Amino acid sequence: AAEEDGAHRLVDQESAQKEQTQRRQEQLEAQKLTEGKEKERGRLALVEIKRVEEVQRLAKEMEKEPVRLALVESKKVEKARTVAKEKKRVLIMAEIEQAAEEDGARRLAETESAQKEKTHRQQEQREARRLAEEKEKELGRLALAEFERVKEARRLAK
Repeated sequence: AAEEDGAHRLVDQESAQKEQTQRRQEQLEAQKLTEGKEKERGRLALVEIKRVEEVQRLAKEMEKEPVRLALVESKKVEKARTVAKEKKRVLIMAEIEQAAEEDGARRLAETESAQKEKTHRQQEQREARRLAEEKEKELGRLALAEFERVKEARRLAK
């Protein structure tokens, strides 16, 4: 009976040991599953955090977009103003150059006209001198002829 009782105890002990080993195995598997689930939850939570951060980043960018667009539009307007100012400046410079050319042409015409007048006056003065010289010569001849006539008349009167 003691042997049987010992054998039963041994079987019970082995059975209890197997049961304990199986429970330990099940606990380890359950723990592994729990750890796996926790890792998966952690990974999913990390993915969700990254997704939320990306959404927040995009939201911030979208908030900045109207400002960026306004800045781009402002730059376009400023560029257009600069181009308009440059065109206006070029037109003004062209008008100034044209006015200068016209003024130069007018002055040249005035200079040419003044030169022609001067040349004409000089020609008139030369002509007047020539006429005066011719008159003086004629008067000189007439005076000489008168002198010769008076001389002849005195000689004849003697």
